[in-house]
Amino acid sequence: MRTRKILCLLLALGVAVRAEAGTVLIFDGKGNITGSYVDQTTPYSYGKIQTETSGLLYKKTASLGHAVTDVEVTKTIQAVETVATGAATGARAGFGGGWLGIVAGAVIGAVLQAAVALGLDKLLTWLFGSGNQVTATAAGAPSQSTGWYFSVVREWPDACGNTGLEKDFWVDLDAAKAYLAANDSQTGTPAKCYNAHPGFTYGPPTCDGNGVCTYVQTLTSDGSTSTQTVLMSRLYGTPSNIQDTQGSGGSGTPVITDYATATANVSDAEKAQPINPELAADTVNALWQQASQSAGYQGVPYDPSNPVTTQDATDWQNANPTYTPTVGDALGVGTGSGTQGGASTGGSLGSLPISSTPGSQDTTPGVNPGGSSVTCSSGYTWNGASCIPSSGTGTGTGTGTGTGTSGAQCGGPGEPACEVDWGTNPNTAQPSLESTPTIAMILGPIMNMLPGFKGFQMPAHTGVCPTGTFSMFGNSYTMDQHCTLLEQNRSAISAAFALVFLLSSVFIVLTA
Repeated sequence: MRTRKILCLLLALGVAVRAEAGTVLIFDGKGNITGSYVDQTTPYSYGKIQTETSGLLYKKTASLGHAVTDVEVTKTIQAVETVATGAATGARAGFGGGWLGIVAGAVIGAVLQAAVALGLDKLLTWLFGSGNQVTATAAGAPSQSTGWYFSVVREWPDACGNTGLEKDFWVDLDAAKAYLAANDSQTGTPAKCYNAHPGFTYGPPTCDGNGVCTYVQTLTSDGSTSTQTVLMSRLYGTPSNIQDTQGSGGSGTPVITDYATATANVSDAEKAQPINPELAADTVNALWQQASQSAGYQGVPYDPSNPVTTQDATDWQNANPTYTPTVGDALGVGTGSGTQGGASTGGSLGSLPISSTPGSQDTTPGVNPGGSSVTCSSGYTWNGASCIPSSGTGTGTGTGTGTGTSGAQCGGPGEPACEVDWGTNPNTAQPSLESTPTIAMILGPIMNMLPGFKGFQMPAHTGVCPTGTFSMFGNSYTMDQHCTLLEQNRSAISAAFALVFLLSSVFIVLTA
């Protein structure tokens, strides 16, 4: 027990020594995180929402044929960083709301003009406004009582590949709105799942309360319109996947406020929800689109017809569950928010991890703004840009107590891995290996087997064509014309018999 306590104490001391270190992340060709290591020169750790942003950029550019190490990919992330850090250090710096309020709120309006759910439960939506304004709408918990409801079974944009997903609604108008939204040419199933963009737009539907709904459909090519009718399936019972609130049409009371207040009003249960993949994808698209329009852009071009999709974000989150941010992380109040952009840790809220690159080596303007109050790990000193080993330090033993500045922790969700100092190098000698045998030593015993066979020779043999001789009527006759005939056709006869023996061998083998 005493030994265990000492070991725990040593580990705790090791954790304390490494408390201010950052983490370098390693991404693979699909944008997934395959490794990480602690970097003493970077005094801050990246948040999970920033990590997913980089992961989605790596994933999308890889699908376009670019390797993780391509300079063009690195330039893409750095250009997106420039947009994000510009928002984090500009007029929005004091807005509150973390990544969502300061960074996403500055750009997402370019690709999204509707409210979007923050978490997977979709009980809280935000409509990002201009400046320091957001409209938050919280719906009540879905009812599971028995009654008449409307069922829509189809492939939804947030569940690509599942053509039989049922979503239920108490109100037919809500069902019709969801049905038409899923057909939208920009945000619906065709666009999100198949990168297709039907040439139609739809007006607001009207319903009779029994599932008969009408809407105006406009052909975008020539502006012609037609009135369409859709029937919502009406069932009685207990809905299995209700989407709205009974009797309220699925919408709560919209509250227009600033980002700091909206963040404070988010419930703890909602903060614990994984971030909505649609919101993550829309934010990446907005940042990438704005970055690609900047002067001197050298990254991968942004293609509005082939954006990062909700399915891309869903796949990334499924493949990287420990790095998937929660709503709280994205709002800057979760345990996975990271320490970047803090007064004592340096960096910027808009900094993004680049594969295999320490944050202190990221030369993107605004990523490492510097300062004199940054706290580095023990043995390191802030030089205005990064943590460097302290000079004039000695070695020795001893214990002491005191007070210090608390900074980034390690070992927890969204925090860097902890390092343990195992002491000085014992300089153990490199082990020696036995001599590798030569090819002659390996093949010698085999080649020298049965040495008597090496002197074996086929006996010499000569042949003479047989002839026949006989006497008749006092004369002697010799029959040797066949020898002449055979000699003249020696080559053809040899080839014929060789073929016969070859065929005989083949038949023997095949019939064995």
